[in-house]
Amino acid sequence: MSQSDPANANPYAAPVAHGQPTKPGTKNEQIRREHVTHEASIKSFGFLYLLGGVLMIIGGCVMLFVCLTGGAPADVEPSFTALLALLSGVYLVIGATQIWVAVGLRKLNQVGRIGGTIFGALGVLGFPLGTLICGYFLYLLWSEKGTMVFSPEYKDVIAATPHIKHKTSIIVWIALGLLVLMFGCGIVGAIMGG
Repeated sequence: MSQSDPANANPYAAPVAHGQPTKPGTKNEQIRREHVTHEASIKSFGFLYLLGGVLMIIGGCVMLFVCLTGGAPADVEPSFTALLALLSGVYLVIGATQIWVAVGLRKLNQVGRIGGTIFGALGVLGFPLGTLICGYFLYLLWSEKGTMVFSPEYKDVIAATPHIKHKTSIIVWIALGLLVLMFGCGIVGAIMGG
């Protein structure tokens, strides 16, 4: 009995493709497909750290500007101005460090992993939301898949499979748009209120 004979064909059998046989993906493609969602999640946290670092630097610059230009009210104690200057320096250092860690996370290198671990461990103290989010982030960094994503072998896998990309769902894009809109409204409100 031949499968090509329509009278004897199994109607429940999977269709057979004619022409060139399809070969399964390479080992690198299989590894990348298994880890691409994990990779994208880590890079997303890198983007959040980048955003946080930029905001910290902006805040530090504003505080420093107020201190240097005498923008504080005249009845403010000089010790408060000195404290504000010190705080602006702390903001600038933390912001720059967050940006450095964010770049490391986006590039999937060990600097990002170690720095992300330090920031994540500190973030766990922010109960309950920080505990949940940073706990998940630490899992991403140190799980079995996270260890693979940060390995030198995975860099070779990425180089061999540039055609495999993570597809972001429309829900994530909508949520990001709403977040940016809320952030923009907050800035406009602060400017108009101040």
